[in-house]
Amino acid sequence: MKNDKNKILLLVLLLVLAFLVRKNSENISEFFNILIKSPDVRTKNTDLKTKYGMQTERRNVHKYIPYEKKVVITEDFFTCNEFPDGKTGIDYFNRDEFVKFRIGKVKEYAFLNVFPKDYHPLKDYHSRIYRRITFGKRWLGPTVFYIANPYNLIVLTKANHVTPIILECKYAKLTYEGRTVKQVYRGSAAKCWFDFINSYNEYEHLRLQMVNAYDAGFIFTHIDKSKSVNIEEGDYKPNIITSLFSQSSFYHVGKYGVNNISPMDRRGWFKVKRPYSYTKIFIKLWQKIPSSLENDGDINYIIEVIP
Repeated sequence: MKNDKNKILLLVLLLVLAFLVRKNSENISEFFNILIKSPDVRTKNTDLKTKYGMQTERRNVHKYIPYEKKVVITEDFFTCNEFPDGKTGIDYFNRDEFVKFRIGKVKEYAFLNVFPKDYHPLKDYHSRIYRRITFGKRWLGPTVFYIANPYNLIVLTKANHVTPIILECKYAKLTYEGRTVKQVYRGSAAKCWFDFINSYNEYEHLRLQMVNAYDAGFIFTHIDKSKSVNIEEGDYKPNIITSLFSQSSFYHVGKYGVNNISPMDRRGWFKVKRPYSYTKIFIKLWQKIPSSLENDGDINYIIEVIP
């Protein structure tokens, strides 16, 4: 008799729970979005601070004061390797050697004020990116580009690959000027850009990697389609065009048995509409959650491909 009462009580509780879930499905969905840190902003008029106020990380945000003069960034293509099994300049680095290398790279353009002055890859929120590294092991060749080039805050790759397009098409120009960063591919570099994204018979999605932006403290991003040309949403919803996007990524020993970058986050995917046509990708970066996706970025990162 007691067991029957317990069963009836359990059934009633389940029915009540089902009713509440159905009635409050939107709020529950928002709760889980906050819990897993995956923002879903359906409209540009949403008050993001109100909707995702709980999502702000506990971290020290450095005061970003843009350097107003124009600066051309010189990429380090020598430490990395475009071949996955190729040798790199940080293979077998121990912990101290790695930390010294990364801090040294950040210091090369420290006057830009992009990274915090007390930057250390294994401290504060930065550690979520680097703490899974197995020091003393080899690295996947193309992945080292991210380590060696911290001022490439945004890196584009083929959707299912980690090789930066810039590593294959090395003649793009990266400049900083105030709050604007531009990476421009012209002529042969633009042709290379389109050739590469059309490789593997996969002329579909591109992936935006923001590991260096996150490491610098610009942990929220969004592609503004209204200011972009020749791009469209990816198949996965929500995505970086429809929503606010944040992804720290992390380095670890993956399936190839060497240090690599993960995860493959489809929310950061988008498409190029027409091959070999003028393309502009306008990316906004913020240190804190903006009140609206229409706000200017703390940094506006613009990638142009000019055939």
